[in-house]
Amino acid sequence: MKKLVMVLCLILLPIVLLSQEREIKKDVNTYFELLSEHKVSEALDMVHPELLSMLGKASFQAQYEKMFNNSEVKISFGKFQINSVSDVFAFDEKTYALVDYNFNIIYKVDLSKDDKGTLKALLLSNYQSKFGAENVVLVEPDEYHITTKRELMAVNANSYNTWKVLELDEGIRALAATFIPQEVLSHFSR
Repeated sequence: MKKLVMVLCLILLPIVLLSQEREIKKDVNTYFELLSEHKVSEALDMVHPELLSMLGKASFQAQYEKMFNNSEVKISFGKFQINSVSDVFAFDEKTYALVDYNFNIIYKVDLSKDDKGTLKALLLSNYQSKFGAENVVLVEPDEYHITTKRELMAVNANSYNTWKVLELDEGIRALAATFIPQEVLSHFSR
């Protein structure tokens, strides 16, 4: 009987893990599609609720709206690609996974008053410094195409209707440590 249970577990475990990975990919893709379509409120519903409660959904929404509605710099998102999803890690009634991804950001800048090209060169230098020269392309006359490689944490719990997204950029990592258990952070830092 024990052998039968063991065999069933070995058979079913990969099926469950693949199903979780598919769900994570689907939900993360949905999040980025919503942002690309400037459906900020809907995208924020997919952000980790503890981060939203700390910083306020209205504050996040205002930042995104300001970013998307800037008349001097138009921001859009290009290709989004998930490179990998870690194995899930369950802890304290939540399930966590790391998602490694690439996406393209396109900055279309109003350079109509930049007769000498000073602003164009300064922006190019700043973007190359921040993202790496190999990840920044100036598409004449006024677009900067940036490829960025990032990581996010997908989190699920019984009370969530989707996997929740937690971007792990520098500023958020410090905040995440206040509500993501140390055991989870340690597990994924290996």
